[in-house]
Amino acid sequence: MRTVASLVTALAASTGCISLGSSPPPNTYILSPTVPADPVATDLKGAGGVLGVASPRVPDYLERPQIVTLRSPNQVELDEFSRWAELPSAAVKRVLAQDLGALLPGWQVVEQPWDPAAPVTVRLLVDVQEMGWNPEGEARLRASWALVSGTGVPARVRGEANVGRRAASARPDDGVAALSELLGDLAREVAGAVRRLPLQAP
Repeated sequence: MRTVASLVTALAASTGCISLGSSPPPNTYILSPTVPADPVATDLKGAGGVLGVASPRVPDYLERPQIVTLRSPNQVELDEFSRWAELPSAAVKRVLAQDLGALLPGWQVVEQPWDPAAPVTVRLLVDVQEMGWNPEGEARLRASWALVSGTGVPARVRGEANVGRRAASARPDDGVAALSELLGDLAREVAGAVRRLPLQAP
């Protein structure tokens, strides 16, 4: 014969009042700038012009909260327990702007949307084709980029970045750190092109 307590327990379980187990909360990660700022050169800021970092294009399969692992050329894996604190497009824009600001102390680097009161001299456009790491911990970043005039035309310089770095492990924290370093590599490539532009380029 079932006791009253057992009947209450069974009823509560059937109505969802008792949780038989819950998933752990997801870990949240953020990309970070890796280029140290030069405090000595702060007086030069803006002397070279205003560089606007436009919102980059990122593949739809990456533009999601879940972190994506590149299993193979035709397969990706979404990690429900490892998530971005911000969408990848916003993270790439933010980190590139900070790294470029450190690499180009003579330029004022701003993110889109920028202040109309400070006209942009040159815009950076970035199109990310691949970004992530595989189960072996090999991080990859493949992107095309262009420097265009402040009005958006014509293209002044174009480039292709295809860089890789082995992370300390395939864990998300190490993969994110490796991606941050790869964005620093991209920023160095772009900064080299910016330095070759005429000052105050129209």
